[in-house]
Amino acid sequence: MSSVDPAAALAFKSEALYLRQPTDSVVAWGDRGVEVKFISPLATRAGAVAETQRMAAFFGMPIVRETVVVAGKRRDLQGKTRIIGGIVSIVIGAKENGSDTTLTVLRRLA
Repeated sequence: MSSVDPAAALAFKSEALYLRQPTDSVVAWGDRGVEVKFISPLATRAGAVAETQRMAAFFGMPIVRETVVVAGKRRDLQGKTRIIGGIVSIVIGAKENGSDTTLTVLRRLA
């Protein structure tokens, strides 16, 4: 039987960080604005706060769901943030079609 590294065991047993970050749309739209709620797997509160602010900056503006075809088998991009066509995009789906991959992405309208 293998043992778990003590530092890793403490990280797994620690409380998750639940954070909320209102976006600029909350100021303009009140309760109809976007507020990012984030459960952080990051180890430090400072890291989690920084990630929540990045998420609020992305989701605080209007976003659009699009599909983009890229060359090669790229299912590995699902769940990642990439710059596609010069625009920061979050890949929420990937379907390989022969030698290409159709990505479903979220992009900001800015």
